[in-house]
Amino acid sequence: TGSLSLLCRHLPQEGETAVHCDRIGSSARKLSDLTNQLLAVARGVQSESLPLDLGEVIRETLPLLEGLVRSTVRFEIHVDEELWPVVGDEVQITQILMNLSLNAWEAMGRNGTLRIRVENVHRDEEWACRRTGLHPSGDYVRLTVADDGEGMDAKTRQRVFDPFFSTKSSGRGLGLAAVLGIVRRHSGAISIDQGEDDGTVITIDLPRCPADILELTPDNWEDGSSEIRHVLLVDDEEVVRDVTGSMLMTLGFIVVTARDGAEAVETVRDRKRGFDLVLLDVQMPGMSGAETADAIREIDPQARILLSSGHTESLVKEQFRTEKGVAGFLQKPYTLEELEAAIDAVLSHS
Repeated sequence: TGSLSLLCRHLPQEGETAVHCDRIGSSARKLSDLTNQLLAVARGVQSESLPLDLGEVIRETLPLLEGLVRSTVRFEIHVDEELWPVVGDEVQITQILMNLSLNAWEAMGRNGTLRIRVENVHRDEEWACRRTGLHPSGDYVRLTVADDGEGMDAKTRQRVFDPFFSTKSSGRGLGLAAVLGIVRRHSGAISIDQGEDDGTVITIDLPRCPADILELTPDNWEDGSSEIRHVLLVDDEEVVRDVTGSMLMTLGFIVVTARDGAEAVETVRDRKRGFDLVLLDVQMPGMSGAETADAIREIDPQARILLSSGHTESLVKEQFRTEKGVAGFLQKPYTLEELEAAIDAVLSHS
């Protein structure tokens, strides 16, 4: 991702080359999101939930789905006008769409029609879902995925969300189990039924996003030009040091690198002129990012530390008992533009 953003600086901003660069960047971002999702599942923590437009998520995911199935499957998409937002994690919702679509594709013998519908619904009374329990009355956004394949008998429909249950000889039985887990984490409900003309219909209801959450917006960071000239880049991965160092130099900064926390602390201690910024990796062997930050602040209490990690910001903050001296957070992988914006934000609030 970093190398691509550097490459794009030297290529035409329009034309066929720019189109290919955009496609590479888009694919890299999607893979990064999916990797973060896998890490979140492995750690047993929830990802970040924000107000989402399910219709927009579907429109962005559709090209990826069409590329995955590579068959005569025809997609029919319907999205209600003025669709209500939901509170959700975009990566997890994308995972639902991918799992359901791939299952439908296989059930149809890899050809047929896959219908995806998103609509507003209102529940007048409390209602029960056999797999997710009781749900209150109110507004919901309904996602329906229907295929015209062979369908399932009643016995199969009862077990299809069980972990490791699969109707395919080579299947692992984790796709629909993962879908059920995501629906539960989003306080939603899920059902599976037989279609009017055979096939399978899966319906997911997600609560409408409350108005008070919609009114919350992130603090606007003031734009500021960077006067920074000396940056200490601390990362145990050589490729990250090389690429990020090139990005920083492209932005006009003088860069000093360190391979681990101990080397970073020694570099700060030996340097007469303090660093304008320390870009610090959180996960490193030996001295951790938190220990490194504390040691650097003991030497230079005015040090401005920009944390960088592949984990989410909320998870990283749990490792830091105090935010004193921690000026910002930058999630990996990042582009040149994202790096520049993070540094500008740190400088404008220092």
